[in-house]
Parts: sequence; structure tokens; C-alpha cells
Amino acid sequence: MGSAKSNGIIPVFLSYMGCPNRCLFCSQKGVTEDDSQRSFEELDERVMTFIASRSDHSRPSEVSSRHFEIAFYGGTFTSIPEPTQEAFLRWAYRWVERGSVDSIRVSTRPDDLTVDKLQCLARYGVRTIEIGVQSFDDNTLRLNRRSYTAEDIDRAFGLLKSSPFRVGVHLMTHLYGSSDAIDAQSLSAALSYRPAFLRLHPTLVLRHTGLERLYRERRYRPASLFEGVDGCSDALLLCRSAQTPVARMGLHIPANRVSEVVAGPYHPAFGDLVSKMADLKELLASERLVDYAGDGLDQKYREALGSHKGFFAEWFRERSREASHVRARR
Repeated sequence: MGSAKSNGIIPVFLSYMGCPNRCLFCSQKGVTEDDSQRSFEELDERVMTFIASRSDHSRPSEVSSRHFEIAFYGGTFTSIPEPTQEAFLRWAYRWVERGSVDSIRVSTRPDDLTVDKLQCLARYGVRTIEIGVQSFDDNTLRLNRRSYTAEDIDRAFGLLKSSPFRVGVHLMTHLYGSSDAIDAQSLSAALSYRPAFLRLHPTLVLRHTGLERLYRERRYRPASLFEGVDGCSDALLLCRSAQTPVARMGLHIPANRVSEVVAGPYHPAFGDLVSKMADLKELLASERLVDYAGDGLDQKYREALGSHKGFFAEWFRERSREASHVRARR
């Protein structure tokens, strides 16, 4: 399903366009801009500004090798009425024809892909399709108003298996009605399809969502920051083992929209926290581990322990002692 490639992604947010319903956790207009009502001239300005900002301070060799991609996010692209969908595709494809942009990506749901729709996407230069899977557990999907099943997901990957598209999978942890075991099973299922990349983030409680109501009624307990980082770091380790790139960990929320987060494991550097915890877990499982109080840690791990105001220090101290005791009993 294609290989991973570093991109300069130019986002166009089509909030809720094509979505059959509002998912329990979703607040697209709360945490992103809505570009659906902008003119194509306004979107042209965005593309030009984005490309210029990435080129002004780059060496010539870096500019020539950079891969720009217009990405339609925030809705279910393949469910947008065909005339509107093709208008967006024609606009984006003009940038591809000019040579300024290399390709196009879209995000959609697994239950809205057909051969005809895939052929249309390919015709207009789409190279990457991100599938908002979120979970492979039917009950979790139902509770979160996703209105498709694991069978629909499998059918979608069957269509995509021999396609030319790079396929990415979006998964969420700590969904309403889910569990650590269900999250682990969903990740294993996603990796079995050998996607080009994953996006992974824990569930946040956002304003004006059904999940906020459940949270305020004490019917949903969001993960703490530590729980969110811990669970996603385990997932990252599995992705590393499977050699599947993780394009992003944690929901990106602009600084001026952070107030939309009511509860849950939000951190502006969530991905860095996850990556560092995964590194430390690899160290704990290796024979390179020395006593926590010693000076034998590599600089990489010393920096991880000292980062984010010592976020990992107490956890690592306890885990390293446990690991040392286990080795001493061998």
C-alpha cells in the first residue's frame, strides 16, 4: 500500500463535509479552521504562502527534494457530493499540473470507498488516502457513533490492497467503551494490513460533544496524561517492531483552540513525551540498563529523563529498580 515519504502537507479543513453524523468525540470546528466556505482564490493564497515559507530558508537541494501535498482533512471526503468533491479535486490538481505540488491526499471513512470513487481519486492525482478507523471493535465503534463495523474496515482494505495509493490508518485509544485490551487488539489488526503509516492519539474530551456530556455525567473517565503517554508508547514500540511509521501521536490543536479541551491527556508536546517514554521502555527491556543512580546511561536517555520537567523520573526510577531485581534473581 505504498511506502512512507516525508511531506510538506498543506492542510485544507472541510469540517464535517460528507460526514453522515457527528461522532461522539468529534468537534472539528472547535479545534480546526473551517475552509469549506473559502474561495479557491483564498485557498490559492494559502498554498503559495505555505510553499514560500518552506522555501525561503532552505538550501537549493532541499527545495528540489521537498514533497508538497495538498491534504483534505476534517470531513469524509469521498462522501462529499460529487460536483463539490470534483471541484476541490480539480482545484488541487491544477497545482499538481503546474509542478508546484506533487500530489493530493484525502481523509475518509472505511465504509465509503468504492472502485469508482478510488478511480476518480486516482484520476485527479490523489496519492494518499487516510482512513479514519479509530477502532476495530464493533461495540466501541457503535458507542462512539461511527456507524460501521470491522467487516466494513476489512472490505475497504480489500479494495485498497492492489491500489496505487499510500494508505494511512488513524487510530484512537481510550475511546468511550474501549479498554487497554481492545486498544491493543485494534493496533494489531491495523498493523496486519501493513499500512504506509499510522496516526495515533488518545481520546480528548472536547467542548460541545456528546463525550463532554458523558464526562460531566461521570459516565466517561478520560485517560490521565501519564496513562495516555504510557498506552501510546506501548503502541509506538509495536509500530517500531513492525517497521510501520507513525506520522503523528496526539491530536494537533492550535494554541488559540486549546481552551476547547475539557479533559483528557492533552499536551502540546505529546508526541515527544510518547517517543521518549518508548525509548526508556526499550532501555528497561535491554541488557544495557544500569542502576538508575549510576552514570552509565547514554546521553539520549539522560536527556529523556531530564526532559519535560522530569516527567519520567519517578516512573523510571521504580521500573529500573524492578528490572534490576528481576535480573538479580536470574
